[in-house]
Amino acid sequence: MNESTGARAARPWEFVLGAGSAAAAHPAPALEDLSARLLAYLRDALADDRLGYAEPPSRMRGGSQAHIYRFGLSGAPPGLARTLVLCLYPQGYGAARAVKESLVQNGLARQSYPAPRVHATCADRSILGGAFLVMEFHPGDLMLRAPPEAVPGMLGEAHAALHRIDPRPVLESLRAGGWRASRYRFERELTLLDERTGRHPRLRPVVDWLSANRPPEPEPPSICHGDFHPLNILVRDGEVTGVLDWSDAIFGDPALDVACTMLLIRVFGRHVLSPPESDRAAEKYLESYRAPRPFDPDRLDYYRIRRCLIGLMDGADGQAAWRHPSIARELAADILRVTGVALPRTNADGTPSPAGTAPR
Repeated sequence: MNESTGARAARPWEFVLGAGSAAAAHPAPALEDLSARLLAYLRDALADDRLGYAEPPSRMRGGSQAHIYRFGLSGAPPGLARTLVLCLYPQGYGAARAVKESLVQNGLARQSYPAPRVHATCADRSILGGAFLVMEFHPGDLMLRAPPEAVPGMLGEAHAALHRIDPRPVLESLRAGGWRASRYRFERELTLLDERTGRHPRLRPVVDWLSANRPPEPEPPSICHGDFHPLNILVRDGEVTGVLDWSDAIFGDPALDVACTMLLIRVFGRHVLSPPESDRAAEKYLESYRAPRPFDPDRLDYYRIRRCLIGLMDGADGQAAWRHPSIARELAADILRVTGVALPRTNADGTPSPAGTAPR
């Protein structure tokens, strides 16, 4: 391993784990207070004052959007008499998004996909300081810790399995829960990206390009995770045991999901692998994904630009991983290659850089 590869391996996946994320920006509540409030809520919800902790809550690593805790109950009904997970969202996180996550996860779990089944959803922020979910615990280690040569294949297989899931029962659950289609389809995301350009006007031409070049979406749409990578997947003995963090779930073209995963492998893989190795890993992932199902790669570039744009916006909003200068340059170069849009360079604080525009 050469010096530059060693330096890369020493640092960046740690900041992908959550530096600059929503959870990192909002301190977790005191554990003793949280434990007491959670138990009081569960006793009230289950109408049983005898309920107690077999395993008191303890903080788990990970969770870019939420604080994650593991706990167990004593005296609980059979469905809850097991290890459980508390997913507590920051105060500013929309409670409706937590409800959407629970509907999506339960819809997938009912079709035997390894998304954690949600036992309780609370949108009342006064209980624990934010909306929260109580869900089943899935055993396993992060896929990132699996043998490197096995990761792309497992990742592609698990992703293809997700896109084979029948979306109609999940869509029906969302509709029954009062969710209009416009709130979980790609059209909604374009609207949100357009609104974000109010803070980032230099990125307006990229949003305009996405709107003008939008491809038709398949019907029915696929269930897309939105952030499918080895830090959101658990494995044990070579098998996927859990797919976590459905906060970015969207219904649309599977190419959206595949393009996002390939970009994450290639961009962040360069910091723990050499560039050729990260490219090979992305290609192996795609080969594994395509093996069990037909897939048209023609729309990958379009959805790659969508993810590049989100990365640049997230970096400008303070997320450490996407603020990294080499990553920001790579995203801007991709945008230029596909769209012809040359973005003005900015400093880390968002002010114009004297370096001018991105290189051609």
